[in-house]
Amino acid sequence: MHIWVVVEGDDHGMREGSCEILTAAGNVQGGVLAAAIVLAPNTEDLVKEVTEFGPQSIYLTEEWPESASGESLAEFLGELIEREQPGLVLAAETLFGRGLLTKTALRYQMPFFPDCISVSLEQDSLLFERLWYGERLSAFLTSAQERPVLATWREGLVNVKKRSGLNSHVQKLRPPSQRSNLIRFLEEIKADPRTVDLSEAEVIVAGGGGMGSAAGFQRIYELAELIGAAVGGSRVARDNGWIPLTRQIGQTGKIVAPSVIISCGISGATQHAFGMRDAKKIIAINKDKNAPIFKIADAGIVGDVHEVLPELIKRIREGKENARPMGA
Repeated sequence: MHIWVVVEGDDHGMREGSCEILTAAGNVQGGVLAAAIVLAPNTEDLVKEVTEFGPQSIYLTEEWPESASGESLAEFLGELIEREQPGLVLAAETLFGRGLLTKTALRYQMPFFPDCISVSLEQDSLLFERLWYGERLSAFLTSAQERPVLATWREGLVNVKKRSGLNSHVQKLRPPSQRSNLIRFLEEIKADPRTVDLSEAEVIVAGGGGMGSAAGFQRIYELAELIGAAVGGSRVARDNGWIPLTRQIGQTGKIVAPSVIISCGISGATQHAFGMRDAKKIIAINKDKNAPIFKIADAGIVGDVHEVLPELIKRIREGKENARPMGA
């Protein structure tokens, strides 16, 4: 079965979610990573990144239209799928990935399975695993391979692994047409790192019951704003109303895989630790030296968060104020 992956990227390179999906697609038993569709500005560095995951082909647009609407991209992708007839098309479960595949599925009447946590091939059917009922229940959905099937895969669940020694055939296509519709692209505004989706955040500051109160939890927001990080928390923080469910990290919240997560006043119970197991670096602050969080932390501070955080914030501010540009 031929599997395609929709790749997202920008001037800084490929998104982590796309790296994960390329890795997952290459591991589907009975499937072949046949193509990567790069829906991003056409840069040599981005193509090199995609090639490292070993797709047989890479589809690029001759010229990336900065003002292309969602409808135009869906039409572009749908026509390509209709012509080539892959068995499965995957994208990351992001605002862009889900929106694009939703529009494509509706316009071209294709089966669509959003927010999957695993995909497998069982005889003549595709098997998609999803979480239901507040993510307390895992269910499997199937689709016969009569038409191309579309699906999005949740981020933060796959350890990225590149494949060496493989070459990809690069094919350039005409860019999406500019369809006349009610939506016009004006500009791209970067998301506030403090409120960006936790599954996409590179740096996270997370608080738990040790923060004591809503007022105490404001230290988490203060540190996050200072270092440009997203804010998250434990189940206790959510139960106390300090953060919404969308900011909770754990089995019943978000699965995250940031470059760095700073855990403040969180004991590190199994449910919470599960949600941050793929973080590259974990820094823990807790007054209990026996807290489970220290077993998975790369660095730890044993101390009261109400004393440690103010001092940490003070020193970071002083460092920024004393910093001087090169050559100044």
